[in-house]
Amino acid sequence: PDMTLEQNGRIQVEYIVSSGRSGSTLVGSVLGLADDHVFVGELRLVWQEGLMQNTPCGCGKPFLECPFWRKVFQEAFGGFEEARKIAPKAVLGEIGRLSVKMKELGKVLTFPEPGSEVPDELRSLSALYAAIARVSGARIIVDSSKSIRYAAMLNATPGLNLRVTNLVRNPGGILMSRSRQSKQRDGSEKTWKA
Repeated sequence: PDMTLEQNGRIQVEYIVSSGRSGSTLVGSVLGLADDHVFVGELRLVWQEGLMQNTPCGCGKPFLECPFWRKVFQEAFGGFEEARKIAPKAVLGEIGRLSVKMKELGKVLTFPEPGSEVPDELRSLSALYAAIARVSGARIIVDSSKSIRYAAMLNATPGLNLRVTNLVRNPGGILMSRSRQSKQRDGSEKTWKA
């Protein structure tokens, strides 16, 4: 039997909702240590920051050179080049930002009626999470994307079973963390986004 799927055939996603600098990367990393879990960081950013900008993966390599993501995108879309063709049409990377047009947001947050056409964005998400489950062999995907809007979109995505964890950090800790420049795993400085 396929251990990446629960008995009803849906992929399990442990989703962390929080504000920036809340410690979600630490919590996700700890959860990812369990034998049946895989931590994928803020997956909503994979389209823009990973696929288009080639920022470093958690393994330290540039995204496009990471063997894990290369296998995932090959499995899901036929490779990075094919995925790039759909990425500009998708609102997936921007869904957590306040600037997303409500029309676009409504398009993907509407729960599809049985037998109705599934929006392309949700089809892409379904393919991506399914490929992560197959390539990693994990039973649970841990996603620390933080955005409640993105969580709602995942909840509407066919084939996913979402469990949300609301992570709250002491405001003083967040302020102290924001006063320091964070670093990528390769040692370069991260650019902070509001």
